[in-house]
Amino acid sequence: VGKKWFLVRIIGDHIRYDGFSLMRVDDVTRLDAPHRYADFVRRALELRGEQPPPAPEVDLKNTESALRSACEAARLVSLHWEELAPDECAIGRIVESHGKEFSFREVNPSARWNRDLAEHPFKILTRIDFLSGYEEALAEVLHDLPA
Repeated sequence: VGKKWFLVRIIGDHIRYDGFSLMRVDDVTRLDAPHRYADFVRRALELRGEQPPPAPEVDLKNTESALRSACEAARLVSLHWEELAPDECAIGRIVESHGKEFSFREVNPSARWNRDLAEHPFKILTRIDFLSGYEEALAEVLHDLPA
């Protein structure tokens, strides 16, 4: 846990480990621990032989370092800005940063790179997901396609 961001290991709806999320500390208003179904989830993971993946090294110092760390740990990351567009995300990689903004090369759902870079301010990011099954599947298909 850092001053601005913290790392969470995700267990998806299918009760399997499904990557990691970086979330803003200031967005946490309530934490239920343990979760009311924690015993069920723990037992299901155990019966399936699921082992938690090791946590990646992530620099939680600030938004830029958190994003860059996630991009070092994974081939693709999902960016979320729930305050502006709660049902949208962008998947891709950071290309460069310039002050309070960054350039991001996005991948579309057909696993093709968008031609143009998207420009985003760091301050709008509310969550960064990486190493999930969907992002990894996109990266595997994308691997054989030109950027």
